[in-house]
Amino acid sequence: MLRRVVPGRTLLSQAVAMPVRWPSIAFSVVILRLLRSFRLASRRAMIDQDLLRDIGPLVRENGYEKVLPEIFVKAGSRDGKLYTLPTAMQVLNNFFYSPEVLKKSGVDVATLDSWPKFIEALEKIKSAGFIGLAHGNTPPYLGVLFAQTLLSYGGPELYTRVLGDDYAAALASPEFKEFANTFLSLRKYMDAGAENRSWSLSTQLVIKQEAGFQIMGDYAKGEIKAAGLEAGVDVGCFMGPGSQSYIIIGDIFVFPKVTDQDQIDGQALLVKTLLAPETQVKFAEAKGSLPLVANPDPSKLDKCAQKNFAQLTKPENQVPYADILLGPDRMGAFLDALVETWADKNADGEMLAERLNEAFELAQ
Repeated sequence: MLRRVVPGRTLLSQAVAMPVRWPSIAFSVVILRLLRSFRLASRRAMIDQDLLRDIGPLVRENGYEKVLPEIFVKAGSRDGKLYTLPTAMQVLNNFFYSPEVLKKSGVDVATLDSWPKFIEALEKIKSAGFIGLAHGNTPPYLGVLFAQTLLSYGGPELYTRVLGDDYAAALASPEFKEFANTFLSLRKYMDAGAENRSWSLSTQLVIKQEAGFQIMGDYAKGEIKAAGLEAGVDVGCFMGPGSQSYIIIGDIFVFPKVTDQDQIDGQALLVKTLLAPETQVKFAEAKGSLPLVANPDPSKLDKCAQKNFAQLTKPENQVPYADILLGPDRMGAFLDALVETWADKNADGEMLAERLNEAFELAQ
């Protein structure tokens, strides 16, 4: 069903109002000429079928190629063409904490500069009657927790080796097995309700002073703000006890190919609007992300982002999330092996390394 822009309403407001029906997504109009973030496998399939528009010319026409992080350009490109438009830059591996819980547990976050000290802190929090680590053990977020802790524990080198082509040697290394034992030990500091809990409910445990820590993306700041609290003040944040590196993610739009000129022009307008500096700054302020603008003003950011701003904006400190490094098939195998091992209370680091190696081999 074709739809036109309604006079007196913004293009963006209609985007929210229009329903999405998958069978007609490539042919419905204007806004849903764009399709909100969806899985990597689906995106690749649509590119293979030549269903998506190359938005590289629109990005360059507006001078936006200067503000798109290389990590996003690589992830969204194929054969020199750009198919995805990020809405903002987000950090996936923030360590959020309850200052009150830490105080009552005798934990000083300023001293947590190593993983042994962090585990000791979780033990203190648990002994004080609180949940050490708030988490939801759904398969996607178990994968997120693995990536977050792997980067913090082993740094970018081990992270990219384990999730890259050198996985066999990396998984067999003493460094990985040491990490894997630490990762599996986190189970001791979660509560029974962690199974299948959503990430947002886990954030609520920190907000309500029932849990000490949550390792989560910038989007947890939305829950904090909705509770009338301020990230970096009422709920603390730091980049963890290990490597000061950042998993960079971002929601994306893609633009199906169309032939109607009004729709083609509407797509161009949306690209221009989404990456306009004023849009980016307002969106980042509301969401707690980083705006995709040249020379962003740190004072406009929340206190958590301000704290890490200088290091965060350096490309050498940025890595992509696991799904970009692994690809769809290996990502699925990775999550299956992870869920199986996590559920096995007798599993150790050696077993996790073996299961991941087997999963990656079979998914080749």
